[in-house]
Amino acid sequence: MEPVVDDLERRAVADALVSNHASLVAAECRELVLAAQWADLHPMSSGTVLPGTERARRYGGDGTPFAGEFAAAELGVLLGRSHVAAATLMADALDVRHRLPRLWAALTAGQVRVWQARHVASRTRATGLSLAQAREVDAATTPYLATLPWGGSWTCWRRGSSPPTRPPPRPDESRRSWTGSWSPGSPTSPA
Repeated sequence: MEPVVDDLERRAVADALVSNHASLVAAECRELVLAAQWADLHPMSSGTVLPGTERARRYGGDGTPFAGEFAAAELGVLLGRSHVAAATLMADALDVRHRLPRLWAALTAGQVRVWQARHVASRTRATGLSLAQAREVDAATTPYLATLPWGGSWTCWRRGSSPPTRPPPRPDESRRSWTGSWSPGSPTSPA
């Protein structure tokens, strides 16, 4: 038999859940901001390096600053993560801050979740977009991030292609599923 819970207890639990979620979202954002600041505290130039000394590494994509190669390992120890996970966190943070400034503003204003920002950052970096191309993606996607489908059909622009002028189509309501696929340059209506 289920214990009886009165409305006051339900309301208190609901309020605690909402408060906890808001704290979690804020903490995730703060961690990403701090990861970018951690990289700032480890500046390096890409000049000549003596054998056995720390070298400069560009964690993010084109247009992001260099940081010391040991910065990720140190960050990983602080966060209890691997150096690879810490390097990816720093790369995403630097990409969002330097290559995707509209997304950075939306993130720090609480309009976008960290996982969404990191997804966009990693896709723009993985596809090798230049700084200018990343800024195009930023301008085209940031206003629509809350309405984009995130279930695997979201793709990033490839080099040399232009971003679409509108977000992907909504599913065909009569079929209750979207059978087409969407990518830049494809028709903007379901198949």
